[in-house]
Amino acid sequence: GHFVSVASMVYRMKRNGAGLASICILATMVLVMMASTTCLYFGGQDTIAHRYPREINMTFRYADLDDLGDRNTGALMERVDQVLRENGAEPRNIVRSRTAAVAGVFVDGEVETDVNAVNSLSVGIMGDVWNFLFMPIDDYNAAVGTEYALADGEALVCVNRGSYEGDTLSFRGGETLKVAYRDDRFPEDNNAAMDITASMVVAVPDLERAVGGLREMTTSAGNALLSYRSVYLFDTGLSPAGQERLYNMLREAIHGADFAALYGMNSRTVEVRELEYRDYMAIFGAFFYLGIILSIVFLLAAVLIIYYKQVSEGYEDQSRFAIMRKVGMTRREIRKSINSQLLTVFFLPLGFAALHIAFAFPIIEKLLRLFNLNNVALFARTTAITVALFAIFYTLVYRATSNAYYNIVSGAKEE
Repeated sequence: GHFVSVASMVYRMKRNGAGLASICILATMVLVMMASTTCLYFGGQDTIAHRYPREINMTFRYADLDDLGDRNTGALMERVDQVLRENGAEPRNIVRSRTAAVAGVFVDGEVETDVNAVNSLSVGIMGDVWNFLFMPIDDYNAAVGTEYALADGEALVCVNRGSYEGDTLSFRGGETLKVAYRDDRFPEDNNAAMDITASMVVAVPDLERAVGGLREMTTSAGNALLSYRSVYLFDTGLSPAGQERLYNMLREAIHGADFAALYGMNSRTVEVRELEYRDYMAIFGAFFYLGIILSIVFLLAAVLIIYYKQVSEGYEDQSRFAIMRKVGMTRREIRKSINSQLLTVFFLPLGFAALHIAFAFPIIEKLLRLFNLNNVALFARTTAITVALFAIFYTLVYRATSNAYYNIVSGAKEE
């Protein structure tokens, strides 16, 4: 029952391994392009909402920790609110937070933050770089709606894109903090959302004491090791046009030379979610279009390879099947034999393409994180739907080409 199928399959594999591999590669390219570009396009709303938590997202960076004090940042926010009132806008769903950030890696249970020391470490350790965000506990409570209280030397730890189970947090050249609480509610922060490395909020009762000796440390270029910033995120309820007008007014207000000098700032930015969403869709809409076009090109290439492979093999096998018919093999048996071998050989490239996607899924998911797409479930659904649709199309091509092959080898075409 399987003699003809097995013999033909062995012969096909020897002669057509390269052709089948080419079909597999083309199928993999189609699946990767369509799954990734479709996910980026349809995940745009989720990506933008994650990257820009509020309609208006403002970031202020300071030269020194003293500029992060309540008085200075309070006066700054009041000036921003004055601009809002002048434009008929009332901030709501407000998020305010202040952070002193430093990068480091865990070495022997301690956090190494010295840049020269970190650069000398191995590549494997460099892949474990963390971004530590020291934050006053009052700011954390206000941002996530909690009421934690900490004693001196204690800290609350909240991790994004990682995990930390230690009971203490020790910084070389800095302080050692006892982990009193853990929370999984990461404060909304448009800057932390961009980090592809693991981030840890270290909420403390006294920010100045917690950063300790780190405040005096510098990089090899002589710059301060710590960076200081505050964020002011809020909604306005204005129309997209109103938000754009407010954006222009805020930019004009905060980019004056006196503004930076008055509040001790290095830089300041204002971002409007609606405007950023337009730019995002313009870029990734183009990617989606290119993905469709290139996928069509590769699909056509695969179909042509499949079709002409089937036709050429049909003419090669015609004489062999003619001999089998003469010794008593019926058309039904020929059809069954053809289906058996074609189903196996034809769908091997599809199966291996799906296997390639399964193995490539983790690295593609990490590449999508570079575009700030963190919705793994969406990418999984998009990949599954893409594979299913491609399998349906592939099956239709199989039916068309297998009929052409059958007609040739069975002699129906000549008859």
